[in-house]
Amino acid sequence: MLLSDLKIEYPELPVVEHREEFFELLEKHQVIIVKADTGSGKSTQLPKFLLEWFVGKTRDDSSVILSEEPSGSKSKDPVKFKIGVTEPRRLAAISIADRLCEELKDEEFVSTKIRFWEQGTNEAPIKVMTDGILLQEFRKDRLFSRRPNFKLIVASATLDAKLFEEFYDNSCVMEAEGRTYPVDVEYYFSDTRTGGALQTRDERGFGRDISGKGDSGLIEEARDAILDLETQHRDHLLCFLPTERDIQDLMGELAHELDAATFDVLPLYGRMSPDEQRRIFKHTGKTRVVLATNIAETSLTIPGIAYVVDTGMARISRYNAQARIQGLPVEEISKASARQRTGRAGRVKPGVCIRLYSPENFEKRDEFTECCNSAVSDLNSKTSRSCSRLRIRRSAALTRRCLNWVRSPLIILAVT
Repeated sequence: MLLSDLKIEYPELPVVEHREEFFELLEKHQVIIVKADTGSGKSTQLPKFLLEWFVGKTRDDSSVILSEEPSGSKSKDPVKFKIGVTEPRRLAAISIADRLCEELKDEEFVSTKIRFWEQGTNEAPIKVMTDGILLQEFRKDRLFSRRPNFKLIVASATLDAKLFEEFYDNSCVMEAEGRTYPVDVEYYFSDTRTGGALQTRDERGFGRDISGKGDSGLIEEARDAILDLETQHRDHLLCFLPTERDIQDLMGELAHELDAATFDVLPLYGRMSPDEQRRIFKHTGKTRVVLATNIAETSLTIPGIAYVVDTGMARISRYNAQARIQGLPVEEISKASARQRTGRAGRVKPGVCIRLYSPENFEKRDEFTECCNSAVSDLNSKTSRSCSRLRIRRSAALTRRCLNWVRSPLIILAVT
C-alpha cells in the first residue's frame, strides 16, 4: 500500500480539536507534554497525529511503500519514519493497537509487541509496545534519542506538566479537556442510599490490611456495593481491588449471589494471558461484572461500564533504597488515581461510582502517587544506575522517572 494514499479520519473527540496546534508545536519543539483529561482520546489520536504529520513530510516521495504490491514487486524504499507508542500495561497496549487498526482501516499500519507476544510486521510505521520492550529497543540502538529528528510526546491525565517541561530542553505543554458523561460519586452507605448517616470504614469496624494478604472486610463491602447497584438497576460494572487474591475471593462470594445465566463475573489482572484479558471486551448478552486490579485504571475503555466500585487500594511499586529491594505493598491510592477510576464509569454513558472510604479520607490523600517512600534523591540515584547500565541518557532517564511518578503515562517516540 502506498503511504501517499493514506487518508486519516478522526472521530469527534476533544483532543482532535487541538490537532493543528499539535502540528505547530511539533514543528518548533522536540518534546511535547500533553496533559489531557480522561476521555479526551489522547491514547488513540496522538499516534494518528504523528502519522499524518510524517506522511505530509514524505507524501511527495512515491517510493515510500508499506507492503508488497499485488504484482509482487517489493518496496523500493523502506518506511522513512517510525512511531513507537508505549503503555505500562499489556492489555492497554493490545487494545490501543486494535483500535488504531480499526480506525486506520489497515492492519499493516500497526504492529504490537509485548513480552512473549508479537503481532504485525516490522515495516509498520506505528509500533505499540510495553515499557519493557521500549527499553529493549534502546539497548539495540543506543544513539536512538540523539537523532536530529527524534520527537518525544508524553501524555497523561495525571502528570505534573510543569515538572516535565522544566526537565526537558526545547519542550512545551499542550492541554486538552476530557469528554465524560456525568458520574455520581457516592461514599459507601451514604444518606442517599440507605437513609442513614454516613458510615466510614472505621465506624463499621473494618480495618485495613496493607500486608497484601487480603481483607475480608474489604471483600464484604465490595460485594454489598455490587449487589446494591445491580439490584437497583442491572448494568455493566467494574470493581477495583488491590490484589489477585482479593479478586478470587470476591468471585467466590458473587458466585453464590449473581445468576450465572444473567451475569458474567470476569477477573482482570496482570498475570493473565492476553487472550484471557480480552474476554472483558466480548459481548455475550450477559451483564459484565469485571473485578480488576489497577490494570484497568487508565488507557482502557471497557464497553458499556455504568458502575464503578472503588476500594481505594492498590499495589504500588516502591523501592527501598537502603535494602535495594523493589516491592509492591498494598497502599491507599492518590486523589488522581481515584478520579481516574471514577472516570471509567462515564466513558460511554452516565454512571455511578461508589467509593468504599469516607470523603474525609479522600481529602487526606496525596494529590498524585508519590514516586517512592524514600527520598527523591534515592530514586534519582537508582534511576541513574539503571540508565547507566543501559547506556541511556536524558530521554530514557525521564521515561523511567515517568513510570514511577505517573500512574500510566503514554510515551510516544517518533523518529525519521
